[in-house]
Amino acid sequence: MSSAASLTTANRRPIPLQVRDDLIFERIEYLGISYWVVKDPVGLKYFRLQPEQYHALQLLNGDRHLEDSAMRSTTNCPPSASNSPTFST
Repeated sequence: MSSAASLTTANRRPIPLQVRDDLIFERIEYLGISYWVVKDPVGLKYFRLQPEQYHALQLLNGDRHLEDSAMRSTTNCPPSASNSPTFST
């Protein structure tokens, strides 16, 4: 292995996480807000994700690195006004 390959920064190393193939995803509307429900058939549990969380989860394929995931995340889900913190003076 070359020394250049061993000097890869943490942002450029693949994230060793991958979404399980058996998870079931379904998009729902609740009180006028879109969510994704994830069913775990092994643990018999359900999880409710916001759209940004769902898209971040879909980026976990075991090959993408942090910089690529961050770039794709901001491209697919730009920050919305509803998620921005508001401050009153």
